[in-house]
Amino acid sequence: MKGRLLQLDDVRQIDNPHKVASLFQKIGYNASAQQLAIDDLELPARSAEAIWNAYMIADHQHGNESLQVLLFQLQDSEWHSPSVASNRMRSLV
Repeated sequence: MKGRLLQLDDVRQIDNPHKVASLFQKIGYNASAQQLAIDDLELPARSAEAIWNAYMIADHQHGNESLQVLLFQLQDSEWHSPSVASNRMRSLV
């Protein structure tokens, strides 16, 4: 289990999708930063427009249960205020 120990720097150094995937690998998930086509996500038009890039970080299956971890990078225009960014993130969830 030593390999699954997280350090504060593991979180501080996340600045790209591959490092997000590495963090999930460190805690035991089969993870990678697989780029997704935004159009394939079947999101409402406004949500799709807000996304700059999308990645599948993990797709964990256990019996009949599954957990998918997606990473959405928002367009710069979505960050002009904390409330706009927060609302956009909630709508994506």
